[in-house]
Amino acid sequence: MSDLHSVVRITPDSLKKILNGDVNHEKTCVIKFYSQNCHYCKALVPVYHELARQSREDKYFFACNVNDLDYDLDEYIELNGVPTIIMVTPDIKQKSSQIKKLQEPMSPDAETWYTPWDIEQFINTQKE
Repeated sequence: MSDLHSVVRITPDSLKKILNGDVNHEKTCVIKFYSQNCHYCKALVPVYHELARQSREDKYFFACNVNDLDYDLDEYIELNGVPTIIMVTPDIKQKSSQIKKLQEPMSPDAETWYTPWDIEQFINTQKE
């Protein structure tokens, strides 16, 4: 899996396993969907990495390039654009996952779309 306190680029197969709950860990996964052509996504990289570095021990941080996906995410989550951030909490016993999506900001940051505060509040206020 991922090193704690770092962001790992996730493969489509690994993403599907996490979304399906087909994992062997109980840590919550924070996943940022991005595109290499998105200026918000590029500007968000250092913010997201810093949040991962400062995170508690109970979370893995991943980044997924939507251009790498060879399947539609609609079965799991409505992805209206990038950047999009979700949290996936696996239920190993039920072999399923609870998926929560960070809502679009009321006042998007002109540089990074989501503010660091938006992301931090989303991550830290979700009940496990």
